[in-house]
Amino acid sequence: MKTTVEDIFNRHYPDGATALRRFRERLAQTKLEFEVQAKIREQKLPPQAGFPRGLPSFIYYYVPGTQFGSAKKLPAGPCDPKHAYTSDGIGLMGCPIRLSRALDVLFSLKTEDRDEPLAQLRARKNHFACVEELLSLRLWKQQMEVGRGGALVQQSSGKQAADIDWVFFSGGTPIYLEAKFRPTDWMRTPACDARAVNEGFFSDMGRKFPAEKSAFRKCLVGITGFAEPITGFADAESSDRNKLSPPRWR
Repeated sequence: MKTTVEDIFNRHYPDGATALRRFRERLAQTKLEFEVQAKIREQKLPPQAGFPRGLPSFIYYYVPGTQFGSAKKLPAGPCDPKHAYTSDGIGLMGCPIRLSRALDVLFSLKTEDRDEPLAQLRARKNHFACVEELLSLRLWKQQMEVGRGGALVQQSSGKQAADIDWVFFSGGTPIYLEAKFRPTDWMRTPACDARAVNEGFFSDMGRKFPAEKSAFRKCLVGITGFAEPITGFADAESSDRNKLSPPRWR
């Protein structure tokens, strides 16, 4: 009888057994400060119209100490912005497949570029955001020379290095990528005239890129979202898209 973790790897990989073995080896090398495999749970969904056997079950791992999750006590009032921290879901709870693919990216990097992502993966509060950041490197065609951004920005500009997440080449074009993931974005519609999060999270993005203009270089911000983009966002994206740029909303 297959275990829960074997089941989810068989769903997502042609050779689930090999992918699971690689995941376990890399997870052991990562040395997280919390357990993943022992915390994997399965939530089975009931039958519904059009799905007499129910939707595929939700398989996840829970990381205590992330500040998110339905295990927390609900606020007394419906307008309390603390509701943003009392729900479960992808990005608020762990997906073994997303972690597996993030580890594939991590171990494809040069040894010196792994240190910071490793530290973030090991930290409970930063773990899920780091998974999303690593996944933002999986979208590119003809990707080469992937590395952390600061040192490369300094070399190219001759100025103080900005704290850009990643620099690499895609189809021969230099890409400067700042990855953003904000867990509270799932509650992006203000309720009762109360905002759940501070918009200042995105306010400093432009300052992270080199100041000098370049027609050859692309400076992009990759934002992980919880829903499909609205029509205006999609139209703006399609008008600016080319072969080198992946969708910026995942």
